[in-house]
Amino acid sequence: MKSLLLPALIGSILLAVVISGCFEKGNGPSISAPNVNPEQIKALSLSAAKNVTTYKFSIDTTQNMEMINNTSGLTSNVTMITTAKGATDFKAKAASVTQALNAYQGQGTNSTSVESSTYVINDTIYVKFGNNWTSVKMPEAAQFWESQNMVLAQTDMINASQVQVADTEAVDGISCYRLKVNPTLPVYAAILSEHVGAVLPVMYMNLTELYNSGTADWTAWITQDTHLLKKSTVDVTFTVTAKALGATPADIGNTEIKVNLASTSDFSYFNSPVQITLPPEAKSSTVMTATPATTTPVSASSAA
Repeated sequence: MKSLLLPALIGSILLAVVISGCFEKGNGPSISAPNVNPEQIKALSLSAAKNVTTYKFSIDTTQNMEMINNTSGLTSNVTMITTAKGATDFKAKAASVTQALNAYQGQGTNSTSVESSTYVINDTIYVKFGNNWTSVKMPEAAQFWESQNMVLAQTDMINASQVQVADTEAVDGISCYRLKVNPTLPVYAAILSEHVGAVLPVMYMNLTELYNSGTADWTAWITQDTHLLKKSTVDVTFTVTAKALGATPADIGNTEIKVNLASTSDFSYFNSPVQITLPPEAKSSTVMTATPATTTPVSASSAA
């Protein structure tokens, strides 16, 4: 089964936030699947997502890339682990996310850690790296806010895919429909672009080849009472070969890259009060000039 998700591109001053998750069972007992129409659930969830005013989210993502030289037999490995937590209030036009990225090379002896905090208040983005704050005023704030609903983005991706109701299951004590999602090729392509587009030339890849040869599992939990996306998990594995790049082994040094992406997203506090307060020190941030890159959405807009 194919899958997606994600996160989000942030731009030159923001880190990518990925939305979706690793394949795993929910944290409550499950019962046999109810006799419900998956198309009806899709329609109800899309309608509910469009009316979301507030929510909180948490995202845990692990991405591993193993580069193999098939001529020399040499391999190198890079693992990136990202955690993110945040909240969005569309009525107040306020959003926040804190993110930690840990990258490991080889057996973990070489590592890099980066932490960031991002706040969006009305038409201004504030970003903290280390002890330094930077801010940028967005020229198209209305368009920015229209793209920030991660719940709607993932629900829209589910609606563009084939869905099977596996069963019902409780997540955080909330009864949910557990869905198995099989994305279409365009959805799968969007997922890869969002998740690995910064490090791999996705636009030049034979995505049909990756879609057909890779493996992926995508599971989504939709609340039974409000029909909102409570949780999403995904595990995607594929191999970038010369064929996938439309090249020959000689063109790329007879090298292939094995990629595994596993991520879990959880949503809560739907349409409930959320507290988003800009830290006082952010008000003395270094002001940057807005560009298309610096005003890229903070949250993923097309991943699941």
